[in-house]
Amino acid sequence: MAELSGPAAYLANEADVFGSARLVAAREDFCAGVVSWTEGKVGGSPVAGWTAEGAAHLGGVHVQTVGAARVWPRFGVVADHHGRVFRSTIGEALTSGYTAADFAGEAAAEELGPAAVYLPFGAQFNYGHFLLDGLTSLQAMAETGVLAGRVALSDRLAGWRGELVDLAFPEVPRHETEATMVAAESAAFADSMDHYLHRPGPLVNRLRDRILGQLADHPRAGPARIYVSRRTSNMRLLVNEAALERALAARGFEIVQPETLPVRAQVALFRDARVILGATGAGLANALFASPQACVIEILPSNFSAAWLRDLCYRVGCDWRGWFTPAPLTGLEAWRYSRRPGLRFAWRLRLREFLPWLDDQLGA
Repeated sequence: MAELSGPAAYLANEADVFGSARLVAAREDFCAGVVSWTEGKVGGSPVAGWTAEGAAHLGGVHVQTVGAARVWPRFGVVADHHGRVFRSTIGEALTSGYTAADFAGEAAAEELGPAAVYLPFGAQFNYGHFLLDGLTSLQAMAETGVLAGRVALSDRLAGWRGELVDLAFPEVPRHETEATMVAAESAAFADSMDHYLHRPGPLVNRLRDRILGQLADHPRAGPARIYVSRRTSNMRLLVNEAALERALAARGFEIVQPETLPVRAQVALFRDARVILGATGAGLANALFASPQACVIEILPSNFSAAWLRDLCYRVGCDWRGWFTPAPLTGLEAWRYSRRPGLRFAWRLRLREFLPWLDDQLGA
């Protein structure tokens, strides 16, 4: 194995520096299509500007291979033997305050043969990033053939993370480690690791088909209407969620907390539902499994809204509706909740405005 040395630095255009296999998405007029499709499907205020804009979903996903690689399994970061960090593998870690310099000058704790790296840092704790950035990357490597002869390298996968990989890729050999850094004979990765969640292409459809195919015999008896509750999380605290849940229960919704369910049950729950409602968050990434006949209704605080779920629903073929509401709380009301552990912000849904709009959507 080649000696690994040198300071870490970005490779700004890694696909141009190294030869790569390319998984090319068919060019399509996604921008115009998604904007037209969204028209008339939003309510509340202030409505985000992205509802009138389409994302750039052209081009493809690059699948990269590099020899004599350094890999930090907990972060999904890959560097070449000069210590140069690949941008698409560190992208998620950057959002948490890490830099390329944090992955320099460290001795390998373990040596490994050919490896496939697929889980970015956010996939450690975020279901959406695990599913839509991580597993799509494994899908890309499977489709381009670079998985052959490699083990899928990651940190230790427990709970829902292990269940998801077992469900989606039971045939892929895995190497899970607690080593901080691994020296791999070679490493493969896909640039979908870097926030594919925000630019979902056809890979999500093929991942969806792969996972739903494993549940072909799972009973189809889920509730028709589900509300994805966040009451156990203080991160983005909806202060009147209990009142919202009572109103929804009266409208035939079952209140669910997907994180309390085995992964197979989660997938089946979203597969069978005809109306899926919830505040924006990782739990709604399960909309990947929604039926084309389903309607996904997303509640979006004005300070925390993005087009990712709209775009995912467009890709899957189910309907999407969005309700925008002012956030966060300010002044004395915000202070009342400020000591909650893990709190990022608190917000309130204006039920007198939202519920009549919801009734219109349910009757549409």
